[in-house]
Amino acid sequence: MKLDLSRLIDDGFKHCAELSKLAESFKLLPELVVEKNSKLKPDKLIHGDNLLTSIALKQENQKFQLIYIDPPYASNSNYNLKLRVGETNQKIKIPVYSDFWRKGLQSYLSMLFPRLYFMRNLLNDEGAIFVHVDTKASHYVKVLMDCIFGAESFVNEIIYRKDAGQRVRNYFPRKHDVILFYAKNIEKLKFNLHSPLLRTDYNDIAVKMHFKPDKNQRLMRKYPSGKLFYKDLGKLFDDIWDDISTQQASSPIMSETTGFETQKPAALLERIISAVTDSKETYHEKLALDKFMINKKQHESDYQKQSAKKQEMLLHNWTNEFFLDAKAEWLDKTKKAKIPCADTVADFFAGSGTTGVTAHQLKRSFVLCEVDRTAWFVALKRILQSPKINLQCLRATKKSSKQNRLNAKKIQIVDAPERLDSEHQRQKVKSQTIIAPVTVKLIKKKYEQRLKLEIPEEINKQLTELPKHINVKHEGEFLFDFCMLQLSNTENIFAASESFTLNKINDNEYQILETFSSRKFENASLRVFDIFGNIYFTDQVIK
Repeated sequence: MKLDLSRLIDDGFKHCAELSKLAESFKLLPELVVEKNSKLKPDKLIHGDNLLTSIALKQENQKFQLIYIDPPYASNSNYNLKLRVGETNQKIKIPVYSDFWRKGLQSYLSMLFPRLYFMRNLLNDEGAIFVHVDTKASHYVKVLMDCIFGAESFVNEIIYRKDAGQRVRNYFPRKHDVILFYAKNIEKLKFNLHSPLLRTDYNDIAVKMHFKPDKNQRLMRKYPSGKLFYKDLGKLFDDIWDDISTQQASSPIMSETTGFETQKPAALLERIISAVTDSKETYHEKLALDKFMINKKQHESDYQKQSAKKQEMLLHNWTNEFFLDAKAEWLDKTKKAKIPCADTVADFFAGSGTTGVTAHQLKRSFVLCEVDRTAWFVALKRILQSPKINLQCLRATKKSSKQNRLNAKKIQIVDAPERLDSEHQRQKVKSQTIIAPVTVKLIKKKYEQRLKLEIPEEINKQLTELPKHINVKHEGEFLFDFCMLQLSNTENIFAASESFTLNKINDNEYQILETFSSRKFENASLRVFDIFGNIYFTDQVIK
C-alpha cells in the first residue's frame, strides 16, 4: 500500500484536535499504593492505553523533563515473554504484543502521531524526548517529529549498535537502531555535558600522540585556542553508541534479564537519563559549580577585560579545575542551600519497566505506562524489588467506563482497557485478565512465616474449561509469582494499600521475605498475580 505521508499528517492534527475536546472524559483511577519511604513522593505505574494516559496527565498539569519511548517497530512480528518455570526449569513463552499493522506503515505512523503530539505537551521547556525505533521506520518517524516538535528542535540522530547475531546472504547485516533526540525548546534544552555517564576514555593512540603531563603530572592536551583537555575527565560520547551490549538485557545469564524479548539494557537508559535530567545530587553539583564560577570571575580582575573568545576559554578551563580539584570543597560550601526536587522521567511504552528501575537507581522520579497486563506485571515486580520505593499504580480509563467489581463467588474475565487506536491495529486475540478465588493458609515455622496457596477444586475445574486463548495455567501448575496485600475492604479488584514479595519454597508454599506481622491479615484480602498477569484473590486468610 502506498504511503501518503502528507495526508497522514493532516489527518493526525485533526485527530489530535478532536481528542483535545474529549480530554475531560479521560482519567486515571488508583489501584495500588506502596510506601517504603514516606519522605519521597510516589512514582507512577499506569495500566492502560498511552494515548488516553498522556491526555489525562495533561489534564493534571503533569510535566516531565525527559520522555523516552521504545514503541513497536512495525516489524510484522509477534513478541513473547520467555520464562523458565517449575522445578525442571522448563521454558515457556507468553504472548505479550503483536507488531502487525492492518495498513502497514500507514497504520503504524497513524498510531504514533497523536501520541507524539500529546507527549510534546507534557515536556518542560528544558525537556527532551528520545524516540527509539529501527531503520525501517526511522526516517518516517523523523518527519513526524519535525512536524510536531519543529525541525529546529532536532538535536541528534543516535546510532545504537546492536551486537545480536544476524546471518544473512543477500544484504549486509542490519545491526543498529536509531534513537531520535528532540528538544521541547532547543534554546532552553538542559544537557549535562560533564556527567560521568556521558564521558569515555580517550583513545590510547591519541593519548600517546597529543597528551603531555602538566605541572601536577596530569596528562593534558592544550589546543591553540588555549582550552585544556585532561585525560582524567575523558571525552564526551559521540552519536554512535557501540559500547553497550544488547545482551546485557537479552542474555538469560544476566541479572537484569526479565525474559522480555524487546528489553533494552539499563546502561542505555542510564546514559539517556543522565544526559538531560538531574537528581538532587546533580542539582547540588550544578549549584556548587555556579558558585565556583562566580567566585573565579570576582577574583580574576582581568576576566571582564578579555574578549568573548578568551572568556569562553577561561570558563572552560575553570570548569576543568572544578571537576579535577575543587568539587568536594564547593559541594561542602553549598550543602545547606535549597536544592530543587529530582526531575521526572516518563516512558509510555514501558515494557518490562527498565526506564523506571534505572530512573529510581539514578534518584529521579518516574511515570510509566503499559497497556499489556503481563508486561505491566513484569514491570511492577521489578520496580517493587527496588529499595525505598514509593509507588502509585493507576488505571487509565474513560469516565463512562464501568468500574470492575470483585465477586468472590465466581470467576471473572476482565477486558483490557479500550485502545483508542483500535481502528489501526488488528488484534488477533483480545487481551483479558482472569480473576478467580484462591485459598491462602498462613503456616508458622520456627523462625519464619509461610503462605500456602491453593486453587479450590471447583474453581480449578472452571478454569480448565475457559477458552484456550486465555492463559491461566501451564500444564496444571499455577505459577504464582507475586502477592499484594489489601488492607481495606474495597470491592475494586485492583485496589490495595501494601505489597510484599514471596519466595517460592515448594508446592505453592511461599516464604514471606519482609518482616511481617500476622495481624495484617485481619480483615484483609490477598492478591496473587501469576506470570500471565492474571489475578487470584482470597477474602480470608486461614490461620
